[in-house]
Amino acid sequence: MKVVVFDLGGTLMQYVGMPYSWEDFYYKGFEEIIRKFRYPVSQEVVEKSVQMLKEFNPRIHYREIEYSA
Repeated sequence: MKVVVFDLGGTLMQYVGMPYSWEDFYYKGFEEIIRKFRYPVSQEVVEKSVQMLKEFNPRIHYREIEYSA
């Protein structure tokens, strides 16, 4: 099984009522996916995935180029 997880904001949902940075939701999101789908993933993979999301979070790492949805 392969799992794809991505940022939903502005793509599949609106930002209304959401905080500016979703950093606090990264671990919780992965934990919920792992629990719901009983997907065996190591803590190391979760850590790497969270780091990847942080690198694309413009509230944490400013970027010159904006990526389209």
